[in-house]
Amino acid sequence: MVKYTFYGLFISLLIGLASCGGDENGCTDPTSDNFDSEALLDDGTCTSYNRDRFFSNYLGEFRCSNPVFTERLDNDSLMFSISEPVDITDAFEVILTLQIDGIPVNLEGSVSGNTLTIDDTLQNFTIPNFLPLGMDTIDITVDVIGLGNAVISDDEQTIEGPLNLRLEFTDGSGFIGDDCFLVGERI
Repeated sequence: MVKYTFYGLFISLLIGLASCGGDENGCTDPTSDNFDSEALLDDGTCTSYNRDRFFSNYLGEFRCSNPVFTERLDNDSLMFSISEPVDITDAFEVILTLQIDGIPVNLEGSVSGNTLTIDDTLQNFTIPNFLPLGMDTIDITVDVIGLGNAVISDDEQTIEGPLNLRLEFTDGSGFIGDDCFLVGERI
């Protein structure tokens, strides 16, 4: 009799444990805005991610002091965008796209809270009709390096922050760099 009572108690305990929150469904992705820390089974309800607030086209300025950059970027009406990478593997990743001489330059970044961090190198980027001092125009190949942070406003309408931009010549002959400041208004 004691043996059957023990097994009965054990089975009752297992049934009780299984019914105590073990069937809680919800969003189990901690990077989602509606993450449910008590959910044990993802039910597909994860909605947006913090980085989604940055996705947009922006109109603004890219303030640099080096003429190489100021001549190649239209600082009065600079268009840039922040979008999701095509082969997304990380819910924090974004792409910042600037136009240099009308050619899109895609720099990868990541979002944490209200801050976008760019730390990327775009290798073997060709700039056509580059005009070195005292020379004819030539096509050059460079590695474009972007490093900096930009913060989105509380109303999510503006983004701004410093971005160091550097063009390293792939032939090893040197580099051109500048500490710039990016400002954009969502359009």
